[in-house]
Amino acid sequence: MMGMDVTQVAVVLGILTLAFWIAGGVIAVLGINSELWRSGSGRLSEFLAAGLTGAGMVSVFAMAMFLLLP
Repeated sequence: MMGMDVTQVAVVLGILTLAFWIAGGVIAVLGINSELWRSGSGRLSEFLAAGLTGAGMVSVFAMAMFLLLP
């Protein structure tokens, strides 16, 4: 089995970053939508959106490290 090239790792991390940010945005929109219909606080959706955004940032930094460091 051959190892992954640096470019392939960067592409995989980029896909993960995009997926995390899309999921965070969807959860944020759905959380706001449920808050409009119910008078709940929506804290869970805030935590999930923040967590997915943070995971996306970690993925971006990992991708940058793979590309910048040999």
